[in-house]
Amino acid sequence: MTSEQIAHVCHEAERALAATQGNTDVVAWSALPADHKRLAMAGVQGIINSARTEPRCEHTAYQRNLSLDNTTRMSCCESYYMLPDFVKTKDRMYNMLTLLLAS
Repeated sequence: MTSEQIAHVCHEAERALAATQGNTDVVAWSALPADHKRLAMAGVQGIINSARTEPRCEHTAYQRNLSLDNTTRMSCCESYYMLPDFVKTKDRMYNMLTLLLAS
């Protein structure tokens, strides 16, 4: 699978997980702005290239990418350790799913 395909599947899995918690605000992959897709694909590549299985590392890399992109500002700029448990679970799922789909 390509990085874009993996990012697409992971995003939709995150969207489904959010829906189980009553959050229906997460838009479909097809409706995401290009900069969000680019960040998601960069995250997938980072996980694959370094086999980063620790979501904390990916979250830190994502924060770094956000700070380089002045057009994107999201609440996930918090320290990984300050995130709610649900978000940490979502991040673990994203990492594991990425590695599974890339193998």
